[in-house]
This record gives sequence, C-alpha cells and structure tokens, in this order.
Amino acid sequence: MAPELIKGERRYGTGVDIWSFGIFAMELANGDPPYISEPQHRVIMNIVKKNPPPLASRWSPSFQDFVNKTLIKDPKQRWSADQLL
Repeated sequence: MAPELIKGERRYGTGVDIWSFGIFAMELANGDPPYISEPQHRVIMNIVKKNPPPLASRWSPSFQDFVNKTLIKDPKQRWSADQLL
C-alpha cells in the first residue's frame, strides 16, 4: 500500500499504481516483498517511516534507479509513468 493511502489520503491516483509497481518489481527481484518477516502492523509503520530496503547489488544500477524512482514517498515527487518510460 502506498504511503499516502496509509496516511489517509482519499484520492487514488496513478502515483499509487506506480508505488505498487515498484514494490512488485522489488518482489520479483528479491523473491519476497519488503518487510516480509515483519508483522503486518509493523510493515505499515515501516512503509510510512522508513525508506524501502535497497535492492541487492547484483541488479543493474539502471534497474535500481528505476525502482527507486517508483518508491519515492512523496507522491508529488514520485516519477510518473511517462517519466519512467
């Protein structure tokens, strides 16, 4: 879930989908979503308070950069689909 939704923002925009896509890319790359070993309430707090864990260094810098740009916490700063393309 995107941080802005956890914080209570009611407007669902494409930025939420971009965040979800970034988390999905991390899951595909790592085999598990971030914070998989944490209890659900802690996962939600981590999403709001922490930066997502980095991808392993085995992934190319361009892939790491792409994922990082999908997981910018501020939805106004998060890259759009057009920018990511």
